[in-house]
Amino acid sequence: MLFLRKRNARVTNGGRKFNLVKIFYYLNTSKSINWGSQATSAGIRHLVDVSYPDAEFAPIDFAPLPLRWFPYLRIIPDLLLIYCIKNNVKKGLERLLQWYGIKPEIYSQCDAVLFNGEGSIHNKSGHFFRLIASLYAFKLNGKIVISMNQTVDVPGNGMHAKILKLVYSKLDSVYSREPVTYRLLKSMGIENSVIGDAAYALPKMHSDRIDKLVLDYNLPDDFIALTGSSFLDKNKKSVERIIAVIDAISTLNFPIIFLANTKTDLYLAKKVEKIRNLRIISYKDAKFEEGMAIVAKAKLLIGGRQHPNIFAAIYGTPFIGMEGNTHKMKGVIELLKYPIPSMNWKINEVELFLLAERIINHEVSFSQVDVPVVDSVKIF
Repeated sequence: MLFLRKRNARVTNGGRKFNLVKIFYYLNTSKSINWGSQATSAGIRHLVDVSYPDAEFAPIDFAPLPLRWFPYLRIIPDLLLIYCIKNNVKKGLERLLQWYGIKPEIYSQCDAVLFNGEGSIHNKSGHFFRLIASLYAFKLNGKIVISMNQTVDVPGNGMHAKILKLVYSKLDSVYSREPVTYRLLKSMGIENSVIGDAAYALPKMHSDRIDKLVLDYNLPDDFIALTGSSFLDKNKKSVERIIAVIDAISTLNFPIIFLANTKTDLYLAKKVEKIRNLRIISYKDAKFEEGMAIVAKAKLLIGGRQHPNIFAAIYGTPFIGMEGNTHKMKGVIELLKYPIPSMNWKINEVELFLLAERIINHEVSFSQVDVPVVDSVKIF
């Protein structure tokens, strides 16, 4: 957590005194085990540091969702949140959000809110209505609210889309992190701009820094990195899909390192490890910087985790993107102008082998790849 100065501090600028601003930041994903979530929080913190160096950057954490083991019981409070938003019932909204773990005094403790949407703005997320309602509550309390770094994936004619349009239309700015989300929001009548994922904002590491970060991992000179995907789950079918990928590329004769930066990925990797020869480096072994450095050293990356593929793009490692449970991967590839479309997990082993072989033999041109420059964020 970064606190630059207390909010009531006063700074002299050429004899003129002024109060510093306080920016709330959530979703605060810096504590996540996921490398991508760690990287985006670090990227957003860096953007605010650069854009507003004298601001107080205050990450906040919400309580876990209530009724964790009985999520269907949240339908009633979710419907009440929807009612309060539709009818502009401020006190009722704040009381409901207090039940959801958001204390009412929070609305008077900041000047602006920077909302890190990540992958939570989709209709299968149990957090959706609480998060959207919290943004609306901050707006009702007169705060500047910016929504950024998000993939939005909701059906255009459902209740999620209707509430999203109602709330997002009242925000000060909405930023998408890829063009598929941009077009979806535009089709819903929500004005927004594309700013690449916050991971792109991180200062690029020099080669000596990368070498230092990977030193303890004893990486082979050449290897293929593999990740999982939000499409996969803890089941036999997902294990079989990963084994099919390994079988497709095994004749390339490179060691395979599975980069498991979610609990599901680690579960699957351990299952696969019993059947096929591979090495595992997980979130238990490395934080996001080490993960980025390992990806930077790979000959090729294959998988459906969005941020390892973004790391690969930043550091010039070719990747084959596999599908996830939303359109994130398609959006990443379109934004990058990447020459290889995303693949689904029902792979043709020969097709995947031939593609990987062409990439490794430098028969695929990546000259048109355009890595986004994300160097500032406008809040005020």
